[in-house]
Amino acid sequence: MDENKKEITGSPYEFEGRIPLKQAIPLGLQHVMAMFVGNLTPIIVIMGV
Repeated sequence: MDENKKEITGSPYEFEGRIPLKQAIPLGLQHVMAMFVGNLTPIIVIMGV
């Protein structure tokens, strides 16, 4: 029966892998911060700050 049981968590490098919430939250926050930096950098450069 254990052989048929699907693994809930996996590697973040798998195409459809699921990672634990403890690892997903920091990775999600890193992604959000990267989006903010990518959007704000051109504005700061153009303003000449």
